[in-house]
Amino acid sequence: MRREIKFTSIDDVITDLKNFSDANEAQIRTHGQWSLFQICRHLSESLDWAVGKIAYDYGKIPAFTPELQKKFYDRMVRSWKMKEGMENPYAPKVRLEGDCKVAVRELIDKTIAFVDHSGPFVKHFFFGEIKPEQWRVWHVLHCQHHLSFASRDV
Repeated sequence: MRREIKFTSIDDVITDLKNFSDANEAQIRTHGQWSLFQICRHLSESLDWAVGKIAYDYGKIPAFTPELQKKFYDRMVRSWKMKEGMENPYAPKVRLEGDCKVAVRELIDKTIAFVDHSGPFVKHFFFGEIKPEQWRVWHVLHCQHHLSFASRDV
């Protein structure tokens, strides 16, 4: 069963990730197709993409007008969650296990670096041109969404 979590800041994201950092594989549960390793890798890659470290093929995502992009972003922030069921052509199609401790540590480090990043940021594939603070809000909600699929047995 998915966790009901509500992150209000990047600090909440880091605190949640630290909860997984010392867990052994037997303590980690995921609900859905992805492993915690895949969740963390996906979130880390999204941070690399946001700051221009990796390229993104915008051709696989439908183009929206700036007005619709703003409407979608505002709706996400008002509801404080990402809409489920959005098709992502880059999402893994099969479950892959990996070293969760390394993936969690990498995501913590990249999240901290992301907070300190002053720019530039790339154009968001769905929301278009958004400001640095909007990118940070998106990262909080993106992490909230994906990390809700992971839990740790005590």
